[in-house]
Amino acid sequence: MIVQSGTKGTRCEYIDICRMDAVWLNRRRPEFRNRATHRVVVDIRHDQFRPGIVQMSRQGMARRTQPLRWEPSEEMAKDFRFKVYGLAPKSAADFAFLLHGFHFLAKDGTMAIILPHGVLFRGGAEKKIRTKLLKDGNIDTVIGLPAKLFYSTGIPVCILVLKKCKRTDDVLFINAAEHYQPGKRQNTLLQEHINKIVETYQHRKEEDRYSRVVSLDEIEKEHDFNLNISRYVSTAEPEEEVDLVSVHKHLSDLQTQISSAAATHNRYLKELGITPLPLGFEKATD
Repeated sequence: MIVQSGTKGTRCEYIDICRMDAVWLNRRRPEFRNRATHRVVVDIRHDQFRPGIVQMSRQGMARRTQPLRWEPSEEMAKDFRFKVYGLAPKSAADFAFLLHGFHFLAKDGTMAIILPHGVLFRGGAEKKIRTKLLKDGNIDTVIGLPAKLFYSTGIPVCILVLKKCKRTDDVLFINAAEHYQPGKRQNTLLQEHINKIVETYQHRKEEDRYSRVVSLDEIEKEHDFNLNISRYVSTAEPEEEVDLVSVHKHLSDLQTQISSAAATHNRYLKELGITPLPLGFEKATD
């Protein structure tokens, strides 16, 4: 595995991703090399890791020599992890990762997985999997996060929290997309933002424009198992209510002022022997 290094980069937060790649590729003792010198700069073992040794350039990433691809097949459809739910489509393996982790989750365990927002609303095979998880009461919470939190992507992501033994027949939606510290290239979740998410999740609190507990009946009947967060928790500012009586009075006053000014103007023109302007303003009457 090759890691590109640079003197003006960020510290190697990507090393954890490299480490996960090594697990997927079944490499027990992967070597990470400097792309320029090909010297080993980090020797990572699964039980030992020293952070901060490598610096990454802005474009730097771990590069697999044999990238993994999601290639669903008829044989894979019989796999114990997927056969109850169906296979994720070839175009998006997000639910394949989810179902893999969910299968090995303990009966009383809790699973949290970061995914793109597409898993919340895409149709086809993904809708079938999502519907099954919802009807079985496995999706506990959906958390929307801000964009540009990660070095590997700038898109906003969500956290799905799943349980095998959930007590409530509802889903908690948390829209934290607007709660962050903006940065020039990277946004940051401050401790106060994290605490708010955690507290809302733990106590299943509802807050206007931030969080809401939604019944499965509403998700099914009103939204057809679409979990798009904005359907349930909108961050749009409510429009200011217009006082029609006040607006009408203001316009009437303006018309009175205009009519009075026009009459005065034409009176001066008449004294000067100039034809008055056909302004067409009439004195407002009650």
